[in-house]
Amino acid sequence: MKRIIAVIGIVLFMMTGCSKENGHGPSEKNLEQEELEQEEIEANIQQLHVDAKTFHMVVDWLSDEEILFVEKEESIYVLKVFNIKTEEMKTIFEESAIMTNVLVHPTKKYLLLHTSTDASAATVKMITLDGVIQNEVTIESAELEIEWNDINPLHILFTAFYEDWSFDTFFFHASNHTLQLLPVEDPFPKWFGEYQFVMSGEELGTLALYDVDTREKTLLAHEDVIQYDTFKDALLTIQEAEEEQVQYTILNSNGHITAQATMSGARDEFESTPSNIEWIAENQLLFFHSKNSHDELGVAAPNHLMMLDGNGVEVISENTENSTMLCSPTGESCLTGVYLEEILHMKDQEESTWLIYEELVQ
Repeated sequence: MKRIIAVIGIVLFMMTGCSKENGHGPSEKNLEQEELEQEEIEANIQQLHVDAKTFHMVVDWLSDEEILFVEKEESIYVLKVFNIKTEEMKTIFEESAIMTNVLVHPTKKYLLLHTSTDASAATVKMITLDGVIQNEVTIESAELEIEWNDINPLHILFTAFYEDWSFDTFFFHASNHTLQLLPVEDPFPKWFGEYQFVMSGEELGTLALYDVDTREKTLLAHEDVIQYDTFKDALLTIQEAEEEQVQYTILNSNGHITAQATMSGARDEFESTPSNIEWIAENQLLFFHSKNSHDELGVAAPNHLMMLDGNGVEVISENTENSTMLCSPTGESCLTGVYLEEILHMKDQEESTWLIYEELVQ
């Protein structure tokens, strides 16, 4: 009987050893596989080398492989597209006026070029990806804020700031080239749907809705709103919840909640530091979050890159620089970094450098 028990014990010991060995083997293989996949990703990302003296700005994605940027060639601003997979480069448009900003419509069919020849006016041109001008409007202003409708590219809001920092807000309908002055007291309205936009209400922490068709203004049932943002038919509100907590809520145009989460954070933190928010879809967005705690040396806690959707909130990365983030149409890759020179691959949270400033590396 003892011999039988001994044999069983030896067999069990061998099985346990094999189990541990087998358990260790796949993990090493998984690590090797992940490293190979990352090397493959980086190998597939082609780098664009630019002169820091002539490079003007990174604009946005045109597709999951194409990135739009602006270079200055002598006195001409050139709008170009770079393919990070094939290294193909093409020119879309050339502009002699100063190119202050470029916006890409979510449909990826039109661009808005914000240009200027002097300090007293701005000219905005709508062009196709083939570089054909569809519309053009000039607005007297010292500074110009543009809010482009995510659904209808023909609907644009302009806020013209003047030298004394007074302002006027206009609704521009590109199809009939009309510029309508709006009775708006908030200089930063945000489209909410095709014909309505959201703005701050008269009372602190409230929101109002304005309809450009009916010209009616309605107070929304929201209180203690610290920040808000919109995308197509979706509205994000960041509101005070319990002490040292805030609530993120995404609602559709019918007022139904499609995503919601409560996070730690104080009101004054959000008021002093606007959130960097990147929408992936109408019920899904990325944002940065930090408890703003410090260690013994006074070093701030790292930011967490979070995703909010119908399943709640999820930590995507625990140590990410809080900066502007521009995601590709599918949301698989995002431009990050001070100069948007890095590509963050959302699947494995690895980064690849796609933009090299030659002057900065010498």
